[in-house]
Amino acid sequence: MKPFLTRAGTHQIAVTSALFAVLTTALTLVMWFCAARVLNAVLLELRQDWTLLLWIGVCWALRGTLQVLRDRVVFQQAQRIKTDWRQQLFQSQMQQNTEHHEQQVLGRTLSVLDEGIEQVSKFHERFLPVAASSPVLAGLVLVVMFTQDWVSALLVMVTGPLIILFMVLIGYAAQAYQEEQFSSLGLLSTHFVRTMRNLPIIRAYGWQHKALSELKSANSSLRVKTMQVLRVAFLSGFVLELGATLSTALVAVAIGVRVFEGKMEYLPALYVLLLTPEYFLSLRNLGSEHHAFMEARAVLPEVLRLDQPRKQAPERTEILQRPPEILLRNVSIARGTGMLLQGLNVSVPSGGLLNIAGPSGSGKTTLVSALLGMRDVAEGEILLAGHSVQLIHPDEWKARVAYVSQFPVFVSGTIRDNLQAGRPDATDPEMVESLKRTHLWEALQHRGGLDLPLSEGALNLSAGERARLALSRAFLKDAPLVVLDEPTAHLDPQTEERLIPILKDLMTDKTSVLITHRRALRFPGAKVLALSGETTHA
Repeated sequence: MKPFLTRAGTHQIAVTSALFAVLTTALTLVMWFCAARVLNAVLLELRQDWTLLLWIGVCWALRGTLQVLRDRVVFQQAQRIKTDWRQQLFQSQMQQNTEHHEQQVLGRTLSVLDEGIEQVSKFHERFLPVAASSPVLAGLVLVVMFTQDWVSALLVMVTGPLIILFMVLIGYAAQAYQEEQFSSLGLLSTHFVRTMRNLPIIRAYGWQHKALSELKSANSSLRVKTMQVLRVAFLSGFVLELGATLSTALVAVAIGVRVFEGKMEYLPALYVLLLTPEYFLSLRNLGSEHHAFMEARAVLPEVLRLDQPRKQAPERTEILQRPPEILLRNVSIARGTGMLLQGLNVSVPSGGLLNIAGPSGSGKTTLVSALLGMRDVAEGEILLAGHSVQLIHPDEWKARVAYVSQFPVFVSGTIRDNLQAGRPDATDPEMVESLKRTHLWEALQHRGGLDLPLSEGALNLSAGERARLALSRAFLKDAPLVVLDEPTAHLDPQTEERLIPILKDLMTDKTSVLITHRRALRFPGAKVLALSGETTHA
């Protein structure tokens, strides 16, 4: 409960709901009193009272207006809380190391940021307003009932908490199903993200049927878990309505017997009978919205898992002014419960080349993530220019490192937009020069040049042109540290051979890290670090 109540704006929702509950309950009490007076006048006194009917209409209209106003105020405040919470989680994830964003957990993370926050926000949007207003409504109604008929008041005092107790018991039973449902949603998201990321590989090896089978299985599991949650929800709704109906009937019978025996007057009896459903309405609302609270609580552990404390950014640094020397001292990197990389010792001089080789899954990209400060090492230390990578300010990483991924990102826009993504202040002549150095300008100058529109992912360019565009961006940045993560992984041998001189030109007079498992990209004079890919378990 505490993580919900500590959110900024929670107190305002509770106070607002309680104040509106006082006003609406007062109008409700007046409205039903006028209704009882009207019925008493018509049935027993055989007269009409239009003034009381007018008061009933006024109270009904004011109560409806207040309820609409309360719902709007609470909804707006709850939306602000939800937006702030989602932004906080998103920023927290952006500042976490890359082990938090592996494919195995990315699907779960996305489902938490989307559906998880939606479910957690139900606490502020649905349960909290009812939890704050129901005691006020029930308490005021109960006080008035005691002034009219203490016997009926005692009956509702006894039967009301029993309904809440049954609802809580059913809610605890439903929580397990809700946790399983959200877990199934995360599994489906993980399968979907992994399938979309590896779609070219899946198609190349003909694994479409296997991938489709995994998605169908995850979808079927989510469907079954969802139906289990709905089944319990319908059961709890039935118990709630049955309990409220039987309790109201019990009060009605007790009042009817005493009125028939002449021990109770008609007017207070009718007034109490009209107030009884209002008392149980508050409990019914609390019971029905208790499921929203249980759904939110079921997802809360996943949300708190993502809500990690932000890493304290180091002070601004000027470490990478020139090509840095790279030093790895007894570096070990964990994966799961084991060690993916262990005891690495490498020294690369300023302006040198580190060639990281090894089969797929051997930890090449993982090591580079640690080298760039995006992943913590389990043991040892990584130094750039004699300083720990953890001490380098994020702004310096962005400005002083040129990173070319095996999956370069291109946004929808123009060639100019994508080149300026790495260096916003670049001029047109500088961008043209970078394109000429990769021999891409010859292919683009008659197709629109820098103004050539690109689709998302630059799919209107060939694979070789996309690789050259990514290298052009690195040339334009002219950073002292260049990191190339298998830049020719998806190219044919002929295209790769044409890119080799371009890569040599890019790495000249810079400290460079080149990841590859192809012999064609192993340059003379490079420091070679061969990784085996064998994980050592503790």
